[in-house]
Amino acid sequence: FSHFINMVSQIILSIPDQSKLHGESIEMEVKIGVLGVIVHLILLYSIFDVYYTSPIIESLPAHRPSSNDPPAKRLFLVSADGLRYDTLMDNKELAPFLHRLIDTGKASYGLSLSHVPTESRPGHLSIVAGMTEDVSAVTRGWKENPVTFDTLFNRSIESFQWGSHDITHLFSHIPQMKTESFPSEWEDFSSFENYKLDEWVFDKCRISVRRAPPPPPNGYDRLF
Repeated sequence: FSHFINMVSQIILSIPDQSKLHGESIEMEVKIGVLGVIVHLILLYSIFDVYYTSPIIESLPAHRPSSNDPPAKRLFLVSADGLRYDTLMDNKELAPFLHRLIDTGKASYGLSLSHVPTESRPGHLSIVAGMTEDVSAVTRGWKENPVTFDTLFNRSIESFQWGSHDITHLFSHIPQMKTESFPSEWEDFSSFENYKLDEWVFDKCRISVRRAPPPPPNGYDRLF
């Protein structure tokens, strides 16, 4: 009997402490969980670091024109936001003046390929800055660019812009830019009188051109 008691005692003593094993198991699970969270955070950060880094290089010197004689003393940039190429070309009767310039060879035209996102801000930036969408703008809700960039406006002596605040505010921070926008409540995309907004812009432009002093003999003077 004593031998049996000793054998049972040895068996009991050889059994590991379950509470200790349970504690070590919980500790290991916590360590693995923390490690998993850290790995996922690193992978998530790498996505933003690789794909959401601005491609704009700010330290590049400005490009100098190859000629001192510009093709024009003033440059007028007219933007019809939302105008599709196929709509313009398939409905010549709706834009007779533009098509008359094209048909007579007095004006040239081209097709601009859009990039995602196809919104007003990146579309206008591609025209005046020569770049596609800056992916880092996602940090500003696609409303503005977090990185400064070069444009035609800040390379001119004086610039003017008239139109919707949704567009004009993109360049209103430029020191030599003078901005005037019509009230936002005027914009009614369901109205058939939206042409009045264009008339307002052209009237402002016409008045400013008449009041403007003559341009200097060399170089670009003003950008409208």
